[in-house]
Amino acid sequence: FLCDKIFSMEKKVKIKLISRIYDLQESENIEKYISEHPGYTQDDISTKIELSCKGLLKTEDGRLSLIYKEPEAEGLGDTQMQISFEQTDPETVCLYRTGDIRSDLVFNAQAGRKTCLYQTELLPFELSIVTRKLVNRLHESGGTLHLDYKIEINSMNVERTVLDLMVRALGD
Repeated sequence: FLCDKIFSMEKKVKIKLISRIYDLQESENIEKYISEHPGYTQDDISTKIELSCKGLLKTEDGRLSLIYKEPEAEGLGDTQMQISFEQTDPETVCLYRTGDIRSDLVFNAQAGRKTCLYQTELLPFELSIVTRKLVNRLHESGGTLHLDYKIEINSMNVERTVLDLMVRALGD
């Protein structure tokens, strides 16, 4: 029966990721920090990661997923990433890592603090994600995702990450 069919689509894509990771002591108000410290720029107070890779964009039964392998040069070993969300709820984005580093992270700017699991080769631990801003414009053909979030461990601020992800179909 047609109603029982699970609708799905897969597309090979090119992914560009730009991430800035800030030490939280300087990141709460970046512009203020830079204005109070003449000569400092964002590059002085953050670690910038840029990468381009190929991946797979899939939709299945109303869920959109972007899947790609992290380059081993980024220090995560053999790790695969999956960014996923229900197309009816693009304001809740899940990030799953599998491989040498495993994690299940949930981002939602309206939900406040979300407790998540991060597992290293040595041991697993809980951390909290506080999503400051999420702009999700990913769709079946590509698009963009902007995440601005803080990571807390045992209620202590650890870092702030600003992530921009651009996705386009191969051949575009």
